[in-house]
Amino acid sequence: MVSSRMTRARVRATLAALAAAAMIAGCGLGRREPAAEASPAPRPDTSPAVAITLTPVGRFDFSAPRAATPAILAEELSGIAWLEGDHYVAIGDEHATMHRLEIEVDRETGRIERVHFEKAIPLLDEKGVAIPDSIGPDREGIEVNPDGTVCISNERTGGDQGRPSIACHRLDDGRMTRLIRTEGQDMLRVFSTERLNGGFETLTRRPDTGEIWTANEMPLTIDGDPPTDTTGAVVRLQKLDRALKPVAQYAYRLDSYPQKITIPPKLRGYAVNGLSEMLALPGGGLLALERTFAGDSSGLPN
Repeated sequence: MVSSRMTRARVRATLAALAAAAMIAGCGLGRREPAAEASPAPRPDTSPAVAITLTPVGRFDFSAPRAATPAILAEELSGIAWLEGDHYVAIGDEHATMHRLEIEVDRETGRIERVHFEKAIPLLDEKGVAIPDSIGPDREGIEVNPDGTVCISNERTGGDQGRPSIACHRLDDGRMTRLIRTEGQDMLRVFSTERLNGGFETLTRRPDTGEIWTANEMPLTIDGDPPTDTTGAVVRLQKLDRALKPVAQYAYRLDSYPQKITIPPKLRGYAVNGLSEMLALPGGGLLALERTFAGDSSGLPN
């Protein structure tokens, strides 16, 4: 069996965010000022956010089934979205394949009791041709649309690693129905200044209005340097309407990370903090999750 525990604990983080959001639905997380459309760095808002409480629900390890080909193996799962009942759909950042899952959750405690993989759905392009596994990596977030399609955020556009994108696919057979690119003339063009592997890391739909949100994981090159152990940084929250038309950008301030990595020497300089997940809440709030890889008090990676 191949372990489906994700790199950097992304599925666990997403499920934790979903559980937390269910408890605090309707809570806002503070106002963010709109970012400039193109070159000036967006100015972060320093107004206080509404306090929230997270209740740990524990860790659940599970195994993915064997696959006939590596391209449909359920590994490196990076995003998950609810379908109905106990049924979910997940996307991985290693292969161009969606996975339908059944996840049983204890309604009283929020703890996961069982995970069952139901079906692997390879992604197809607009012509119905399977997307090759060579451009399978870097799909990060997934959200279900009312019309039975899903949208998937991607830190790449095909083989272009310098521009992120959002692709919509049919849930039944995986065929692409739409591709939102970032090299046009609208406000998405600014995301073509992404740092490598720092593009659209998340995707979420507001349940009451249908608007979509995504964000770059790391600061765009025109918005300044990444966080350090003493300074934060700014990324952009991108709002799209229910028709996937970009309508606004907002500045989000990343925290600094706790400490640099000094041991082992080969990992020095690799400490990082980024925006890894968001969840849109009823009423307009966003629940954001940052992910840090940094040193502990002794300088060891943590």
